[in-house]
Amino acid sequence: MKHALSVCLAGLIALGLSCTSPQADNLRETYLDADYKTLEVIDVAVLKPVIAVSADAVLSGVMRTAARQYLLDTKAYSVLADDVTDTAAAANGVDATGDGPTAARALDTADAVLQISVTEWDREWLVPRGAIYASGRVSVFARRDGRRIYETTFTRERLASPGRLNELNLGEAEKQMAMDLVRVSLAGLPKKITR
Repeated sequence: MKHALSVCLAGLIALGLSCTSPQADNLRETYLDADYKTLEVIDVAVLKPVIAVSADAVLSGVMRTAARQYLLDTKAYSVLADDVTDTAAAANGVDATGDGPTAARALDTADAVLQISVTEWDREWLVPRGAIYASGRVSVFARRDGRRIYETTFTRERLASPGRLNELNLGEAEKQMAMDLVRVSLAGLPKKITR
């Protein structure tokens, strides 16, 4: 009887925990065009990220800067300044937050464009668990034909806080998590090929 009660109690606790715990798909897929090495991608323009949440302005700037730095420092690409990219996009009638392939074909200032699109940025578990759940994609499109040459998609990916959280450091922790997401998403992109 004691054993049956223990099993029943354990089952109820497990059921209760599963109802209150966030469900994470943590699905990440990466695509690299088979002809990537023949494309001679040297200059990359980083478009304004598309963020479908209320923190768009903050996250967009943080993610764009993280992408630029990672492409420069880790992957050795030449990266156009944000104002050059935005001016070229405007001159060609392209919304830099819009369609990546169209922007890639329209911008003659870079060999490729990088587009970040975040469709979910779930902060519900930031304070109690130090986690944000994100969904979206990071894509690179070739200038000559607008085709996708690299892409990482992520679904309900759990981003962990860099440390203990309190009211004073929530904003900085969220920015760090956004930068980490960009770096992880670009990790599969090959370094600039030098000939």
